[in-house]
Amino acid sequence: MASPEFFQGSAVKTPERYKRIRNGLVEMWRKQRPRYLSKTAARKQLKDCGDVNVIGRVHEALERMGAINFGAEAGDSVPRPPAVPRPPKPVAPRVKPTTESAPSSALSRYVLWKT
Repeated sequence: MASPEFFQGSAVKTPERYKRIRNGLVEMWRKQRPRYLSKTAARKQLKDCGDVNVIGRVHEALERMGAINFGAEAGDSVPRPPAVPRPPKPVAPRVKPTTESAPSSALSRYVLWKT
């Protein structure tokens, strides 16, 4: 059995909910085969089926048994549009401290005394 948590008499995790998640994942995989069906893409399409962790555990179980993502590479998911490059942040010029503006810490007094 793939996910025993659905078959322990819980009011929330029911066999019907497991079946909805399982059938939804298998149907999504069939529609986009041979591309990889990621957990994130599946979760976005499964509404009112459970939290992200539950959907993830069913997804992993179906992958292990070969029901989804069989023969797909993890990089075969739907291609993303290229990222828009951001302009570089301006860099403030560094100002070398002078003896007038140097802090009066023990280290700076030592450095000033040695020079």
